[in-house]
Amino acid sequence: MSKVTKITEEEINKVNELQALYQQKIYQLGQIQIDKIALEENGKAIDARQESILSEWKELQVKENEVVNSMAEKYGKGSLNLKDGTFTSEEEDVEQVVSSTSTQSASPVISEPSPVVGSGACGNI
Repeated sequence: MSKVTKITEEEINKVNELQALYQQKIYQLGQIQIDKIALEENGKAIDARQESILSEWKELQVKENEVVNSMAEKYGKGSLNLKDGTFTSEEEDVEQVVSSTSTQSASPVISEPSPVVGSGACGNI
């Protein structure tokens, strides 16, 4: 037969304290897992928002190109100052550019893109 021995109150308290600490760590690990899941969901939402904004950015670039091409057909090669609403043509005479582009079937004459093309600048056309 087995011998039953009574343990001390101090030993019972130590074991209870360890069990409580284990329970606390299990709870904390569960909280971390829940936080990770929430972060993943937030990350997915942020990614979706970023994709949407990038799509809108690309649409703006298309619209900007349409405006630039339209203005290039109308005014020729040069630059636009949005502050004072003026267009400055390049060294060629504007009438020469307009007459040469109207008699050719090629695309309108536009200057090299500025380093900020696609950023909403519409500076050089």
